Amino acid sequence: MTWEAVINSKRNSDHYISSVKRYFRSNCITLVEFGVMNFGSNFLISRLADKFHMRIKKSRTMQWGKLSLVAVLIFIAGAHGVAQNLSAHNWYFGNSTSGVKFNRGDNKATSVNNQAIPFGIGGAAVATDPATGNLLFYSDGTRVYDGCHLPMLNGSGLNANSSANQPVAISPIPGQPDKYFLFTNSANFTTGGSVSRSIVDLTLFGNSIFPAPPFGDVQNPKNVPIGTIPANRSEAMITIPHANGIDFWLVTHEVSSANYSATLINAGSFTGTFITGPPSVVGLPISAANFAYSAQTKKIAVSPQTASDDALIVNFNDATGAMTFDRFILNSAVTSTGQ
Repeated sequence: MTWEAVINSKRNSDHYISSVKRYFRSNCITLVEFGVMNFGSNFLISRLADKFHMRIKKSRTMQWGKLSLVAVLIFIAGAHGVAQNLSAHNWYFGNSTSGVKFNRGDNKATSVNNQAIPFGIGGAAVATDPATGNLLFYSDGTRVYDGCHLPMLNGSGLNANSSANQPVAISPIPGQPDKYFLFTNSANFTTGGSVSRSIVDLTLFGNSIFPAPPFGDVQNPKNVPIGTIPANRSEAMITIPHANGIDFWLVTHEVSSANYSATLINAGSFTGTFITGPPSVVGLPISAANFAYSAQTKKIAVSPQTASDDALIVNFNDATGAMTFDRFILNSAVTSTGQ
């Protein structure tokens, strides 16, 4: 298929306009650079085709020309048809400029040095477009940076402990396209904390200047306490997809206990309804430092704060939020207690 045929076949598809906007936002490119002053599908695709074609012609290296052509063809010809989930393809954590990005084709890891600082020394959460692997935003629980590594508007002053293991977690808001919950936890080692929620709205312009696509803002009010989640939470906190493919669970743990809680995140949560079921009593009392979830086995690995406690595996029912004991990982403690 010729270049002109590819462009003409897609001229009237607003689906590809959405792809265009997402591509430009993820690469921090403004549409002003391409002379685009509106988002009409015919004009936008034609204008982009002209500009990219011009760049390829002017390219003095095969690499740039090949890269430009492949990028445009893939993205206009329907890269979003691929079902692969790329939501974990960007890793940012720690107070340095270093991060990790995974290749969309072969999943190979590459070191990058574009992370914004300052950043917390503890855990972090990253929002990535699951269809494209493009970075959307990331947070250490006290501040939020957008996909261009700029401080997100209203994204400072969040109430997590950024030195903790898992002070922040992210989930899309069911029924609200381009909006995300950002959950923060104030726990500090074995001192219990509380969980709050803020909302990132990627339809707001933030650091973007019209007519460039929006980069997002943190909405007010922020740091809103979730009253249905009990107090005295451990540092461990994670979001897990619901079995229905729409909703999510926020999993937390009570310090110095065997009590695990799952809070339902559904369409009603946008207006403040968070349903936390009765705690699941699993294993022996600990203060949880980290959760790691396997979607394939539907199990949660739990790492304790204290060196004398073994890690354990917990079965997770992603339809009900219930948790049951699977096993201890014996001798995983520095000084095993025989658990």
